[in-house]
Amino acid sequence: MSYPLQTDLQHVPDTPLPVRNSRWKTALLATGIALLLLVRIALNAGMIAAPVLLMQELSLRQAESQTPEAPALLPYMQGQQYGFMDLQGKVVIAPQFEDACSFADNGLAAVQIGEQWGYINTAGQIVIAPRFELANDFYNGLAAVMQDQKWGYINEQGNFEISPVFYWCFSFYDKDFAWVEEDFENGGIINRAGQYITPPPLSITDNIWSVFLEDDIALYPLYKDGLYGYIDGYGNSILSPRYDFALPCAPGQLAIVKRDDRCGFIDDTGREVIAPRYMNARSFADNGLAAVQNGNKWGYLNTEGVWVIAPQFEDAGSFADNGLAAVQVDEQWGYIDETGEQVIEPQFEDAGSFADNGLAAVLQDGKWGYVDQRGRMVIAPRFDTAAGFDQNNDISLARVSVAGRYGYIRSDGTYLVEPDYGEADLYSAGYISVVEDDKTISVYNLQGNKLIDHAPAAGEDKQEYYCKYPGCFESNSYDSDYCEQHAS
Repeated sequence: MSYPLQTDLQHVPDTPLPVRNSRWKTALLATGIALLLLVRIALNAGMIAAPVLLMQELSLRQAESQTPEAPALLPYMQGQQYGFMDLQGKVVIAPQFEDACSFADNGLAAVQIGEQWGYINTAGQIVIAPRFELANDFYNGLAAVMQDQKWGYINEQGNFEISPVFYWCFSFYDKDFAWVEEDFENGGIINRAGQYITPPPLSITDNIWSVFLEDDIALYPLYKDGLYGYIDGYGNSILSPRYDFALPCAPGQLAIVKRDDRCGFIDDTGREVIAPRYMNARSFADNGLAAVQNGNKWGYLNTEGVWVIAPQFEDAGSFADNGLAAVQVDEQWGYIDETGEQVIEPQFEDAGSFADNGLAAVLQDGKWGYVDQRGRMVIAPRFDTAAGFDQNNDISLARVSVAGRYGYIRSDGTYLVEPDYGEADLYSAGYISVVEDDKTISVYNLQGNKLIDHAPAAGEDKQEYYCKYPGCFESNSYDSDYCEQHAS
């Protein structure tokens, strides 16, 4: 299982690069959360009269919320109304709603009927009557809704489990905790009974948000007064704030912490297993080895802090499941095995991690291609950027770009979606969302068929449309200054 922000702690460049350790989906999700905050600003400033959750949820959450029992249904717009279709493009629920969210894992979706929001099942039947001003998806049996300008949480019967008393609240992405706010600047963490386990004021940080995207966590970073400490799953303080940076710790795992510009690791009890003494570090791979920088060289430590592969590399990535890791020697990248032996000689300008299909993205002569585990180039270098392959419904797909346009390739290098789009993203429910030049949002299924188009309504100002749907677009697709100026 991957954890938000659990990559190396150096600056992440703004230019698109293939993300090592298959982290690009996590990075996308973190970016989406930041963009959701912009939606919140607009909502609370009165810029948006109705919730614009359709595409924000389609972009960020719909794929992860499907179960085998709940068919994958996508909201789509016809005229000015929303309905739902399946991944083959068949209309399952006819357009009849003013707005619509995606179906959650309990088979319920928030829809707007008139001025109010309620919930329907996959047959299109209303199961929670529309009576809320705003509504979010269900997570772990609870959904955040707004009533009388305050947020609270309802259960699947539509009854309030946690009264609407908050200025803003996030969903129970973690089954036990949710982040809530009493004003725009400060928030706290509540349990499922609505009780504060860490009351305001806590500062809003990227790491705090990321904690609540994971469920299987033993220790949660707690940020206060400029430092990080840890609480456990019951809200008990395990470590008082003492680190400059800290990551969530899963049961039986080690997590990176940083103090005085040095990295170390703690275990799931809060014990410092490896003291912060290293320049940089990456998370432990499943084989129990972590890439760590000592001075100006990288090597690999085991979970006891013992060097298994001595520091000797200019840079180093994490081990993949096939037991190979990318390392840099004399400004060239190759791959080593778990003994430190070179398996693929350094010969590339950059190199990514191996995916489950046995292919890794490599940079050669300024273009990205893919090699197999023997170092053979099986997809010729022709891409400007290339991400690792991701398995989706038994199909391996990788996002690539050519001349600044994005698409997806299969394992044989053929295109499922041609690189014609300003943005393209794959979701585990089995579809690809793309954004075209005119900011039309389209959806492709895994057969390469185009299913859905969303675009500004006739006469609607496009910049206002981008402000409404920031989660739908890449970070530069809308003008944040414009949105701020028109927020009142």
